[in-house]
Amino acid sequence: MQLANFAIVAFAVWKLAYKPLLAKMDEREKKISDGLAFSENAEKKMEEMKKEKAAIVRQAKTEAHQIIEQAGDRALALQNQQVEKTKDELEKLREEHAKRLEDERADAFNKLKKEVAEIVSEGVKKILTGTDEEMSRQLIKKGMEEMDKS
Repeated sequence: MQLANFAIVAFAVWKLAYKPLLAKMDEREKKISDGLAFSENAEKKMEEMKKEKAAIVRQAKTEAHQIIEQAGDRALALQNQQVEKTKDELEKLREEHAKRLEDERADAFNKLKKEVAEIVSEGVKKILTGTDEEMSRQLIKKGMEEMDKS
């Protein structure tokens, strides 16, 4: 009888306490293993994200350096272009000034030549007041031609 009582109590404990307890323990063990797997997966993803972040930062730095370098190159090219333009403008102004000076020099020379011719003409007239007018003109013309040659 004790054996029957023990078997009934053991069966009741098995069905009512031990089996639900094992199920709860299995469920708890599954939750713990799932949590550990999730944690490991999250750590792996975190490491991957850190690597991606580092790669993105490196790429951004590289692109920023390229942009800065390109901007510097463009600025230098623009500066060189402006320098060339300024040089061209200065050369044009120098040429215009040189032409203006040459024109003024030629104009002054022509005026001087006319004045000298008038002075020579007056001098010759005074000297040759006794000679005829045709001869005076020839002498003046000859003097003018010699002055043009020099």
